[in-house]
Amino acid sequence: MGYIGNSPDKTVDVVLDTSPQLGGDLDLNNNNITGTGGIPAGNLTGTVANARLDAQLQDVAGLAVTDGGFIVGDGANFVLETGATVRTSLGLGTAAVLDTGISNTNVPKFTSGVADNDFLRVDGTAIEGRSASEVLSDIGAQASLTFGISNTNAVKIDSSSVADDEYARFTANGLESRSTSEVLSDIGAQASLTFGISNTNAVKIDSSSVADDEFARFTADGLESRSASEVRSDIGLGTAAVLDTGISNTNVPKFTSGVADNDFLRVDGTAIEGRSASEVLSDIGAQASLTFGISNTNAVKIDSASVADDEFARFTANGLESRSASEVRSDIGLGDVATLNTGVSTNNVAKFAAGVADNDFLRVDGTVIEGRSASEVLSDIGAAPSAGDSNIVTTGALDSGSITSGFGSIDTGSSTIFTTGKLGHDSTDYIQWTGNTRLDFFVNNANDMRLESDGDLHVEGDVIAFSTTIASDPRLKENVEPVADALSKVEQLTGYTFDYKHGGSSAGVMSTDVAQVLPSAVSQTTLPLKTGDEETEYDVVAYDQLHALLIEAVKELSARVKELENGASK
Repeated sequence: MGYIGNSPDKTVDVVLDTSPQLGGDLDLNNNNITGTGGIPAGNLTGTVANARLDAQLQDVAGLAVTDGGFIVGDGANFVLETGATVRTSLGLGTAAVLDTGISNTNVPKFTSGVADNDFLRVDGTAIEGRSASEVLSDIGAQASLTFGISNTNAVKIDSSSVADDEYARFTANGLESRSTSEVLSDIGAQASLTFGISNTNAVKIDSSSVADDEFARFTADGLESRSASEVRSDIGLGTAAVLDTGISNTNVPKFTSGVADNDFLRVDGTAIEGRSASEVLSDIGAQASLTFGISNTNAVKIDSASVADDEFARFTANGLESRSASEVRSDIGLGDVATLNTGVSTNNVAKFAAGVADNDFLRVDGTVIEGRSASEVLSDIGAAPSAGDSNIVTTGALDSGSITSGFGSIDTGSSTIFTTGKLGHDSTDYIQWTGNTRLDFFVNNANDMRLESDGDLHVEGDVIAFSTTIASDPRLKENVEPVADALSKVEQLTGYTFDYKHGGSSAGVMSTDVAQVLPSAVSQTTLPLKTGDEETEYDVVAYDQLHALLIEAVKELSARVKELENGASK
């Protein structure tokens, strides 16, 4: 029983009717034909408007409705089969549900995420999808090959033909084939070996048997095996397996650790230690190479054809020459007498008394020369170490002249006292020369005055005098002109009171203003005594030059006053 469309009042019985007929047109109004048994679309014939169910559809309608049943064509009609029968027909066995996995009788089970064009890889009991790049990574391959002889490239055959049993040799483009003879030529080898102990021959074993740990010894025919005891006997070490170490005649020398190539060997107790070349030179007190000459660090060679016993050596330009005793006496001005008289006579040798010490002064005492300390000399000559207010402090020297009255006064006669250091009362009150550039005066360790070689005198404080003079003789001057527009120039100047940054109050003008109206009155110089700066230059004003400006300005004012007075009197 079923219905046509979606309305139950249009149901028709197509199951019990053995020859159902639908006359005329069948208008479904865009609805489906449904039923409880199902109508395969392939069994419908005719047109929708004039549909007819054929005998095959009647076969299907006649089948029993069974859960889990399958309708299968048998070649002539449709028949109903169970699930087990269908699985047998499909070759799936009789089990209702098959195991998944990669066993022979299981169904492969795919993991999630398998995409189109993926490759399949077994993963435990499942099949997983792998992209092309993942497969390349899995198998250690690369997407495309690059040919060449680099580490990661593929190598191609660089020969037009390759024969069996040939060898391969790298070329810039790949591998070329090489025959046996060509390989032998390439590696400088020969096809067959010649045995013997000649330089180009191969050496063969000249013993019937060779044991592990044995040594080889050359024979006329090759190499024979020698045991450890035989080797010791061969090289004269006796038969003992272990020799005593040490420096005794029958012992083996034992080296300390750290012996390097080119080292020299030195006995150190019962061992032999390595010493480098520089260490050996130090050990024996020598130097790497000798330089001959009479310099301090040079070696001196004999500059005489022959040298006799008991002769003396005298330096020459080339080394040492031998001199006999009489030649030495003649060389040093002692004459030719072998033994001279001692004493203070002209022809005698000065004889020193006992107890002469370093830095002593020498004084004649009868026929001998005795040593006198500095304090003893001062006592001998009646002098004192210092002379109070008459001290001389200098790091230089007194040039000529004489010192009298126990250092109390200096009499230089017609000479001069020179010093390159300081001359003064003590270490804080002195005068000091700096080459020939300046003379500085220090009082209580302060540089209060400086006289420079250009004639400038710098004074840290005031210069106080009863009078000062400036050279003004017309004979010393040229290009003499009256100051023009003096009043106008004075009006451009301003008088100020001010405080100096380095201390002290004063009054005056600004150098920059003066430079505009009277440039000759402004110059630049350093002020080291006031600023402590030996390099920076500052403006200084010659105030005496302003006198000329002021004089002419007063004269101009005077003329104007007279002119006004004359006008008022008329």
